[in-house]
Amino acid sequence: MMKVRYRDLSVHDSVIQKELLNSVKGVLDHGKIILGPEVDEFEKNIANYCGTKYAIGVSCGTNALYLSLKALGVGVGDEVITTPLSWIATVNAIVLTGAVPVFVDIGQDLNIDPELIEEAVTDRTKAIVPVHFTGRLCKMDRINEVAKKKGIFVVEDAAQSFGAKVNGTVAGAFGDTGCFSMNAMKVFCSYGEAGAIVTDDDDLYPKLISYRYNGTINKEDCHTPSINARIDTIQAAMMNVNLKYISD
Repeated sequence: MMKVRYRDLSVHDSVIQKELLNSVKGVLDHGKIILGPEVDEFEKNIANYCGTKYAIGVSCGTNALYLSLKALGVGVGDEVITTPLSWIATVNAIVLTGAVPVFVDIGQDLNIDPELIEEAVTDRTKAIVPVHFTGRLCKMDRINEVAKKKGIFVVEDAAQSFGAKVNGTVAGAFGDTGCFSMNAMKVFCSYGEAGAIVTDDDDLYPKLISYRYNGTINKEDCHTPSINARIDTIQAAMMNVNLKYISD
């Protein structure tokens, strides 16, 4: 039996390793460990890469999904359609909002079958969470067609598919939001835990920024309960380096 090794997480390229260490040193020098300037740079880089108006750095992919659903108003009594073939984080994010996950079977491509989605929609359905499984994009044109017809949101779980594209559009840029995990095992990774949300929605963006940090508007005012899902500056700094080599 062939033994398949786990991914080697060590950095062997001396040039990249030096860049990574320098990026960390830069953060230590200025001391803005949380939401420092490298986070702003990271968000601009991700939005530019994905071709979206906005990107929001968060602490992990699970929180990217949860915050997206929360910002779209998904909550107790709602249903969210998704695939049964995904890591448990997809369903956890739905359940944490108080909504009920509704599974729709997969097709031959191992992604959710868009032709089965419409019959699963009820008057309680609030969103669809398609998962681009192992880098293969879902049939997003058809999914968006059903979502538009039924008046429901689309939150892409693109945790396994950063950089994958169809007809020039990358994973994450098809739905109301696109959610990425950037933990150390992903195609585009941090050196710990991190994630991001991308969107073109002008109304959604300020909500996501607020919900990322306990529902605060500024240092004094909190307008809704939420979680602390901020991305740390060191991870953002190192991912700014990694993004330069994503096509290598």
